[in-house]
Amino acid sequence: MSGCVAVLATWFALLAASGEGDDRFPRTPPPVEIGSTLDGATLEARDVAGAKHDLAPGGERGAVVLAWTGVDCPMARVYAPRLATIAAGLAGRPVRFFLVGSNAHDSPEELRSFVKTHRMPFPVLDDRDGSLARRLGARRTTHVVVLDARRRIRYRGAVDDQYGYRESGGVGTYRKDAPRRHHLREAITAVLEGRKVEVASTKALGCALAPSVPFPPNPSSPVRGDESDAERPTFHERIEPLIQEHCQPCHRAGGAAPFALTGFDEIRGWAPTIREVVSARRMPPWNADPRHGRFRNDRSLDARTVRLFERWVDVGAPRGDPASAPPPRSWPDGSELGPPDLVLEVPQFRVPATGRVPYRYVTLATSFPEDRWVRAARFRSTAPEVVHHVLAFASDPRPGPGAAERPWTPTFNVFQLLQGADPKDWPRWIERNRAHLWQLRVGNAGGLNGYFLAMLPGDEATVYPPGRAKLLPAGASILLQLHYTPNGVETESRTTLSLWLADGPPAEAVDVRGASTVVFEIPPGASDHRVEARFELPRAARLLSLRPHMHLRGKSFTYLVEYPDGSGDTLLHVPRYDFDWQHEYSLEEPLSLPRGTVLRAVGTFDNSAANPYNPDPTKTVYFGLQSEEEMLIGYFEVIWDQRPSAVSAGSRGQRPDAPESDR
Repeated sequence: MSGCVAVLATWFALLAASGEGDDRFPRTPPPVEIGSTLDGATLEARDVAGAKHDLAPGGERGAVVLAWTGVDCPMARVYAPRLATIAAGLAGRPVRFFLVGSNAHDSPEELRSFVKTHRMPFPVLDDRDGSLARRLGARRTTHVVVLDARRRIRYRGAVDDQYGYRESGGVGTYRKDAPRRHHLREAITAVLEGRKVEVASTKALGCALAPSVPFPPNPSSPVRGDESDAERPTFHERIEPLIQEHCQPCHRAGGAAPFALTGFDEIRGWAPTIREVVSARRMPPWNADPRHGRFRNDRSLDARTVRLFERWVDVGAPRGDPASAPPPRSWPDGSELGPPDLVLEVPQFRVPATGRVPYRYVTLATSFPEDRWVRAARFRSTAPEVVHHVLAFASDPRPGPGAAERPWTPTFNVFQLLQGADPKDWPRWIERNRAHLWQLRVGNAGGLNGYFLAMLPGDEATVYPPGRAKLLPAGASILLQLHYTPNGVETESRTTLSLWLADGPPAEAVDVRGASTVVFEIPPGASDHRVEARFELPRAARLLSLRPHMHLRGKSFTYLVEYPDGSGDTLLHVPRYDFDWQHEYSLEEPLSLPRGTVLRAVGTFDNSAANPYNPDPTKTVYFGLQSEEEMLIGYFEVIWDQRPSAVSAGSRGQRPDAPESDR
């Protein structure tokens, strides 16, 4: 009997997963397939202004392109200029373009503004109930369909392969310098020339559509049989506190994310996307293997929280009682620190709508005649959505007054960058990297030996606890490395760096160093090329945080520690490195390391065609500053013991009771 009950339960669960028998989902015919001919009813539509359109192509070899979009979807934004460019290149040919808006939360006014901003002279079809999307099998923004003169579907899928994301197994997005395959353009050309479309179907990678009549759950989603199936979570009681804690640090007005998640209507519109990215562990972004290390800034969600998000969406994203809503969160804006002591402004920069922008270097002068100490710092941009990262290096061209009283820091030996090479090969590697020698004249060897300050995606202000600060040498210049990422709209960006200074030298001076090497050669097609750099601690230290750094071919990153007694441990393992999310992993408690401890930074690189982030799998890759080149730097933040002969009490790392400032 129990076996029959189990079979029946599974059958009902599968029916629910497919949408059959559920009144929330319309009983529409299945999506038409490639080569199918559309009926007249499907080809009649209205745009967001109410005008009627016949979607049937004209002429013997005419074509119609339907392109789904979304006002706030980052993928839709970067593909908007591409659609406009393709259409402009076909001017005078019998091709008509239509955008399709199938998100209930995208108003007609917002869609018209979107088209105007991106200069797309296309009608926008009003499909907020999702009927056209269902008929043509569209589930995402950036999905396109090409019809020929006989009203047949000849292509369905992605615009091209330039932009995308990792669909499972962690966060990860990619943007190539240019597409390798122009799927939409190739399909249109074939239709106009009466030829077969070679690639008739691809996968569109965009944001999940959210029509007013929900899509049935994806049949490929797992059918869960645990306790979460009995739950019917509501937004204000169960979901809103999670959104505030895990999403709003970036998804809020003025945050780093491309759209805000701060109200029920807005969040409900993103519910299908939220379910997808949470289930696939793409969001919140966090790359560390939970088996190694404990970090106080861990953003990952536990399995029960993931199930709670999934269940909320699956039962229709109910609102619940607004009286149960948590109070809105407030976010630090620097005012809690008081007025900054110094604000440095970067000249305005115009970020293009598309393409690759090489790193921009800007030098900012300071005017302090004596050493100063930074207790807090904040980078701010007028357009944070196009600023991928900022690194700051303090260049100290002269000792300056009081230099003798500065805290001890390790002397940088430039030859440590040649680790991994036989000394007899040093001349070859020096010649190989001659173009980068200027970088070594910048503070902290231009980042190879550490950095002064950093701002990466998701970072807030750097605020040190009482008693800690970072040295800003007298007369220092600050060199900024700015990396911009176009988002589909030409944007003016102005960045400022605000500094809050301590009254005097701190009890503990924070220092950032790096284990790095320029000695590596990644062969074409290599899918798992290993590179290692080491840093031996010349004094005892307390380790505060770790920040791996590689570029687009970075695959994994591991920090290993070897203690003087021969024992060792794994401090951090990042199995799927992601260039877009270069987290700083802040240890839950500082780790005391004795003198002679070796930190090993081990990275693997994927230079194969299977790596969608790879700019060119046919190229041999060496060290370089730009994203299409490579780096291996294992940054680590420490407080050095200022006693010359200091050795920790034990021969291996200890996690002492943290002082109040570390908690």
